[in-house]
Amino acid sequence: MYSYDYTRLADSMEDLMLADYSSEEIADVAKNLHILMRRKVTSEELSNIDSSDFTIDYYFPKSIRRNRVGRGRYGASGMTQRRLFEILIALNGGDDFIQRYFIENYPTRLKQDVDNYLTESLHELNINLFALSDSLPLTKKGVPDKRYNITKEFESLRTERNKLYSVSKQEVAFTIKNDIISCLRNGIIRLNFELSKATMKQRARLGLQEKPAFYATGNFIKSIVIVFRYNKDVI
Repeated sequence: MYSYDYTRLADSMEDLMLADYSSEEIADVAKNLHILMRRKVTSEELSNIDSSDFTIDYYFPKSIRRNRVGRGRYGASGMTQRRLFEILIALNGGDDFIQRYFIENYPTRLKQDVDNYLTESLHELNINLFALSDSLPLTKKGVPDKRYNITKEFESLRTERNKLYSVSKQEVAFTIKNDIISCLRNGIIRLNFELSKATMKQRARLGLQEKPAFYATGNFIKSIVIVFRYNKDVI
């Protein structure tokens, strides 16, 4: 297993250097991290409509974060996006800023549009499917009898619905990811975090924006993976 020299790593992590943290303190945070594969929010936590029972998973990949900027470098070498996320949470007072987006920003920015989209695109199809399912002729084994036209109609409708499910999951995930990137880039997500003056000077030297704290090159947040999943079984 690869072993990090955390103190040396912390010394080189110019994007994490805060006025209130020493290199040793950051190294201590890094050594004691519990790296989660995935984190999630549910439709219930988002006070979502009952007809769209879903879970949103989010995680950062194990790929190495690119730290070259023009002819210079910004941040640690050899740091994975996933480990960087956990370090940022720790230095942000333990506050998962992506979770904060879903609690504070998603409800006013996207929730209504996502609710409407899911309802309008799938609700009518599901109603028709359930109506047909009650009238399906069954074989002796208790499965829909494919000799009848109503069964063929049901299967055709279910295929259409399943395609819509797949498309809707991709579209919602894509929309949420772009909104998270936009919110972090524009300082909309609330952070408990301030960059040191040295880091701000380093950003200026490389032609990067001074604020917000967690968006310099954008490489980190753009690597986030959003997975939208329906929880309810479908017929």
